[in-house]
Amino acid sequence: MRTGSISCDGGCLSLRLSTGRREGTGPMAPRRVVPECPLAAGRVCPGRRRDVKRCGRVWHPGCDCRPGSRPCVVPYPTNKTFRPMHVLTTIGPDNSTKAVLPFIAGKGALSRGGSVALFAMQEATYLGAPSHVDLTELKAPGLPTVQAVLETLRTEDALDEFVVCKPCAEARGIQAADLAPWATFGGADDLARQAAGHDTTMTF
Repeated sequence: MRTGSISCDGGCLSLRLSTGRREGTGPMAPRRVVPECPLAAGRVCPGRRRDVKRCGRVWHPGCDCRPGSRPCVVPYPTNKTFRPMHVLTTIGPDNSTKAVLPFIAGKGALSRGGSVALFAMQEATYLGAPSHVDLTELKAPGLPTVQAVLETLRTEDALDEFVVCKPCAEARGIQAADLAPWATFGGADDLARQAAGHDTTMTF
């Protein structure tokens, strides 16, 4: 037989289990106690920031905390202003299914009131040179074309910058005159600058 009890401390659920035979049929097996979170009693559980931000619940891998009925910890306000998104892409027109994804990510930032800064390297440098590729033909099943998403980002002023790696582009015959009005040449220093100005970098 297995019996158990659930207690709630600070929003964390801690489960205690004991196993053994029914009373009167034999000695009880040694009781096994699932350790509690050392910070649960009257204090907060250091759950992962990502989980707390998403749903107000925690899952602390170091103990037996479980999703609680209320947040154990709120490390920052939930109405925090959405920071600009940084995207590094290397996928070019030879893979149209994936080439549109960085721009879709930027559209997601727009839906949260944010913006996006992109850095294109390798084959993705073609995306900044419409004279080399037709952006209206690049799309993935169920998603809009690269051109359509770009127009949305530009119309809503959500495209902070689109930097094309100059050495990568020149190696592919792309010159400054080939770049779109919304694209500029840049180098490793620009990539570092963009990364330093954002919390995270998404790569495609």
